[in-house]
Amino acid sequence: MDEFLPGWTVAREIPPDVVDGVNRGVYQVHGGVIRMAPGAAGAGRIVRHLIPARQDPNVPFGGFLNLPLASTEHLLQMATGAMVLSSLNLAVSAVGFAVLYKKLTDLDKSLTAMAKKVEGIARLLELEEKAKLASALKTLSMVMKGGALDSRKQQLLNERLLNAVLNVFGPVNMKYRELLPAAESETAMACQGYFALTSLATAACHAELGMARMAKDYLDDDCAFWAQQARRIAGDLLGEHPERFVAGEFVSEVSLREVAAWRNFAADEDRSEPERIDELRNRIRLSTNKGGGLIAIPLLGKDDPAAVAKTIEADKQGTIPALRELVARHGVFRGYADQYALLDENGMTPSEFQRRVDALDREMLVDGYVILEPTQADLETRPTR
Repeated sequence: MDEFLPGWTVAREIPPDVVDGVNRGVYQVHGGVIRMAPGAAGAGRIVRHLIPARQDPNVPFGGFLNLPLASTEHLLQMATGAMVLSSLNLAVSAVGFAVLYKKLTDLDKSLTAMAKKVEGIARLLELEEKAKLASALKTLSMVMKGGALDSRKQQLLNERLLNAVLNVFGPVNMKYRELLPAAESETAMACQGYFALTSLATAACHAELGMARMAKDYLDDDCAFWAQQARRIAGDLLGEHPERFVAGEFVSEVSLREVAAWRNFAADEDRSEPERIDELRNRIRLSTNKGGGLIAIPLLGKDDPAAVAKTIEADKQGTIPALRELVARHGVFRGYADQYALLDENGMTPSEFQRRVDALDREMLVDGYVILEPTQADLETRPTR
């Protein structure tokens, strides 16, 4: 193993005990960060950083959400899935602005199709601030290309970054912060998406200006606000009858493991999967069944087959993807803050960090990832966060 940063080495695998620990809840995966879970010895301590060497990969993923993890590759696939589901990258990097610009473009395209049906989304797409956001992200994504800059070009870049924070990302971020609490359903999902993008853009500017600690503090504050609103949205999406996801119509769409995670997120609790599953089962009663040998579920037990089919389809097309996005995005948000703390500890900007990743021998990568593990001495002395 080679030392990548002081106290951190590049590893070729994630040990079986860590993979198994994720399955058993001893460790938790937050975006690209694996840390000790609440209640475990050393709770909060980071034990691995998972850094994608290729930025914003478009890698398909499948049934890993429904199965126990079995290997390093499987856990990295889960990390990639979180990146895709959250519509964000997993690691801070020099190309972060390009990634965010692409995500903004993708978000705009997906919302344009909904704007005719949802008045709130139509208003969001018309905001003048959104045009400023797109322009600033596109500009920074272009000027950030390339390697190290000479002092004059670096000064010009710093001026652009400072201007973006003061005149675009910061103010636009505050705009969506004001809009989000009053937004409902589809409009709320759109607002939280824009808020997340502007938050990460603001933090990235701070970090590139050499203020990684400020980037982390800024992101911590925004993540706390975002999580409060995202939990409200998740609660609304789950509705009065979350037990509907136990029904057979959803067996190929979502696992009970996922549903338990959604319930924990919405309630801001960390209850075990068996507890959550029993909670759902307890809301279903055979005694309410009027015949046919089927379990009666209040929402889906209506006599109108068309209404039931419409509810099921709406959940498959809208509710399930939205809940997955919120839970995955929360993990990625937290992972970003941890990575900015890592940069701060080493006095590095995202650009410098990315150049170090790019300089690694490709043989050190595992499925396109750099796996960073703490040295034994660092693991024993590193404080929890």
